Amino acid sequence: MKIAIVDDNKKYTEKLKTFIHDIFYHANIKDLSLKEFYDYDTFLSDDENLEKFDLYILDIEIKDKSGIELGKKIREKNSTSDIIYASNYPEYSRELHEIRIANFLIKGEENNYRKLHEEILYLDEKLKNTHIELKFKTQTLNLKIENIAYIESQGHKQTLCYYDSYFKTFKKYEVNSTLKEIEDKLTKSDFIKIRRSTIINNKFVKERNAQFFKMVTDDVFYIGKTYRGKV
Repeated sequence: MKIAIVDDNKKYTEKLKTFIHDIFYHANIKDLSLKEFYDYDTFLSDDENLEKFDLYILDIEIKDKSGIELGKKIREKNSTSDIIYASNYPEYSRELHEIRIANFLIKGEENNYRKLHEEILYLDEKLKNTHIELKFKTQTLNLKIENIAYIESQGHKQTLCYYDSYFKTFKKYEVNSTLKEIEDKLTKSDFIKIRRSTIINNKFVKERNAQFFKMVTDDVFYIGKTYRGKV
């Protein structure tokens, strides 16, 4: 899980970090990437920051900049990640409906740990259902299931084609899993197994007939004899 904290109060940020590490430890959630930003402009200096985190914890007032406007910028690029606001001023919560926030922390309140704990456990379950972890060389990939265009098995090699929505391009990975292991992790109904060695995502199909599927990548996959009439 990738979490960003954007708050100019270093003391409060350290407190949040302690909370988060404690929650992950006791919930036995092992995958945590936590990044703090102490000003608005540093966060925005990399456009990828608007999309690459699963959870954003934002201050309402970040020095002389508006955390509300920052939340709107995140939502313009990113409709799926969760956003939590933290502030000394609870009246701001009424201004946040259009940003669709997950929660609002009032700085100094004792129930902030409980709110964070509930959000992290919820988000962990959500990510398990929408993402898939696969080994690629020495890396662990955490991929959105809906952005997988196809998986093709060639002997002991599984080639996965993935749409990177940030760079708006397709990438191919040779992953260290069997096709069956990957198939078991696919939770979306858009996936179709068209032959023993190939699974495609209907979302990325450009053309089809009784013999083959042509993907938006221009890859063409022929339907296996035993699968004709079933897909």
